[in-house]
Amino acid sequence: TIHHALLEETPDPKSDSKDSVAAESPGDAPTETVVVSLGGGHYVPFMNDLVLAGKVTPGHMVPSYLLNDVPSDTEWREAVMSALEATRRSLSDTPKPRRLCVYVDKKSFKSEARKLVLEHLEAEKVEVTMSKKDLS
Repeated sequence: TIHHALLEETPDPKSDSKDSVAAESPGDAPTETVVVSLGGGHYVPFMNDLVLAGKVTPGHMVPSYLLNDVPSDTEWREAVMSALEATRRSLSDTPKPRRLCVYVDKKSFKSEARKLVLEHLEAEKVEVTMSKKDLS
């Protein structure tokens, strides 16, 4: 199971635990989803659409050209982690529970590169999606 990388703990959706900080009761506002985007064009138009529709809050966005032009394994990992950490820091002062998710643009990566990125994010226990439907 991939764990949610949260600013506050959230329960596993399959769990019956009621003692989590971010557990929602019927009167609570839903947990806000903050998305870090990896891949895609410079302006990441689909993210703009989701933000304008009020579906997500944008985190840092790393366009394809920044990831594809990185000469070493270490550098792309640093770029990804830098985006994640910067997004976490920018949200850490807010009391509202937020779910951090990374969207990986499937078309932006060759198969082997995509596999490495996904393995790295899973090792970091970050929730990942490659489906825009998961964000809307």
